[in-house]
Amino acid sequence: MRIVKSLFAAVLVFGVVGYVSVANAAPPTGPLQKGVHYDVIDPAQPTDVAGKIEVIEFFSYGCPHCYHLEASINPWIRKLPKDVNFIRVPLAGGQWASTAKMFYALDALGVEEKLHSDVFAAIHSEKAITGTDEAALGPWVAKKGVDEKKFNDVFKSFAISTKVQRAGQMASSHKVTGVPAIVVDGRYLVLGNTIQSYDDLLALADRVIEMARNNKK
Repeated sequence: MRIVKSLFAAVLVFGVVGYVSVANAAPPTGPLQKGVHYDVIDPAQPTDVAGKIEVIEFFSYGCPHCYHLEASINPWIRKLPKDVNFIRVPLAGGQWASTAKMFYALDALGVEEKLHSDVFAAIHSEKAITGTDEAALGPWVAKKGVDEKKFNDVFKSFAISTKVQRAGQMASSHKVTGVPAIVVDGRYLVLGNTIQSYDDLLALADRVIEMARNNKK
């Protein structure tokens, strides 16, 4: 696992990223700078909803920092302006491939949003789920009120495997090399070069969203 000097500058390694914080820093107050606060995605990637600013959180259930980001990002999502469309895209490599499939299976069953934080807790605090024991996923979702057979059928489907593969392609086309990562409007990758906390990351994301909004005018 690679050690870096900024909390959010990291390289994706098997779906999990390592961070080391070395100093306190605040989100930028001056003009945003390309290469410092954001990177331009070229070519710009298509978005799902016309007329809205798309914000994608690329994450991995196996990433401890994605888990800790939950406490900050969930209230942030609820306060996003109406012209913002928020999407989560799971990434996985190696032992965490099954958890990306789990995300899409729960989404297909209409319960992913309800159980999203529970999955993180099951992995990182409860130790009830691992990335290597797929057999444990069905019984765990059953305890959460999800039909185990339906989950297993969807989990093993070709459609879910295709979605996981597409998620990997999206990460590549959006220049995502580490998680958690935030992409705004298919055009801007929020950079963590100057960021040392989750709240600061989201404050910077707000500024990039505003920049994207202004550039649409």
